[in-house]
Amino acid sequence: MPVSDILARSVNSAVKNGTRQIQGRNAGKAASVGQGNAAPSAAAASAAAAASDSVVLTDGAKKLRKLAEKLRDEPDVDESRVSELKSAVNDGTYKVDGYRVAGSMLDFEKDLAGLFA
Repeated sequence: MPVSDILARSVNSAVKNGTRQIQGRNAGKAASVGQGNAAPSAAAASAAAAASDSVVLTDGAKKLRKLAEKLRDEPDVDESRVSELKSAVNDGTYKVDGYRVAGSMLDFEKDLAGLFA
């Protein structure tokens, strides 16, 4: 699965969670609007709740959205790099630097952790 899809899902999940929190707050507001009147209209309660609704995305969600937009424009596969690597593997000249791989994995994890800090 491309990274852009993973990031898009994360952003969508963050937005859905925010929407659920707002809906939960609206339910409480609608109930409190009805406490002062014997028979409040549903339209009045809904209008009162809708007037104060807002969605605020966290900085992490905003960064994820920007990153997903950037990645959407990038090709999923770098064909020239794949050709280079295939040739190196077939020729027996491809060497794996385990320290470099491990370092890259740690850097990636640090970057991800920084998005949600």
